[in-house]
Amino acid sequence: MLARAPKFLLPFLLVFAAFASANLPLGTAQAAPAEALVACGHLLAHGGPPGKADRRPELYFCRTGYVGYMNPDTHVADWVVELLTPDRLEEVVPRRGSFKPERQLPTLFQTQTEAYTWSGYARGHLAPADNMRFSKLAMKESFYLANVAPQLGSSFNGSKWKSLEQKSQGWAKSRPALVIITGTIFGETPERLIAYSANSKPDQPTNLLVPDAFYKIVFAPVEQKAIAFRFPHESLTGKSLKSFRTSIDALEDETGYDFLSAYDDAVEAEFESGVSQMWE
Repeated sequence: MLARAPKFLLPFLLVFAAFASANLPLGTAQAAPAEALVACGHLLAHGGPPGKADRRPELYFCRTGYVGYMNPDTHVADWVVELLTPDRLEEVVPRRGSFKPERQLPTLFQTQTEAYTWSGYARGHLAPADNMRFSKLAMKESFYLANVAPQLGSSFNGSKWKSLEQKSQGWAKSRPALVIITGTIFGETPERLIAYSANSKPDQPTNLLVPDAFYKIVFAPVEQKAIAFRFPHESLTGKSLKSFRTSIDALEDETGYDFLSAYDDAVEAEFESGVSQMWE
């Protein structure tokens, strides 16, 4: 990780890391969980989201297009980080895949696809599959269930959440690189995901909890500017995307994470303290 680099150098180092990651041999990021932070260091060059002392090293997962951390209490990822570049948005492969457990994680935390059966929730990507069309392996890995959280279907996953994913792609096409952090937020008493059998009788409750909210931080290293969004997990139909903007500081207060921590506090404050205007 890059720690406290001079302000004038850090953006260029981050972009270098982005391009380096885009040109890694496919399959590079296939490390065991305890080594995920090392193997996916190129995805965390901006500092990642550290901040919780009780994190367990075996719960990190590292794949070709993203790195993340599985929460041991919710059985849903706290966060996933990806680097989006114009090269990565080239549509080399179609959007196609099948949901599978994340075998890098301990068995207890390997979500099975049956957990979502008739649950009323979609399998919502955190790092979008449409951002992984630069390789077959990246596309395949985007469907691993550690990169998925329970989401309402068309009214959330197919609504403003999808709009933000598409906006982020547009923003990335005109920039050398974007750092994108996507995560989950849970309240005091989150709902537990319950799968149903074909006869509509409930099975045993699963280990997965349903997020009360989702967030996404989009950071442009060269410009040193960021925009952050927080979405309550409810129907977003008919609402304006810009109404969900928030500050990174507010998300840090709510999640306990220190986002983009490679920067000095004074530099961070420039793009974390306020609510950004909508990007063009």
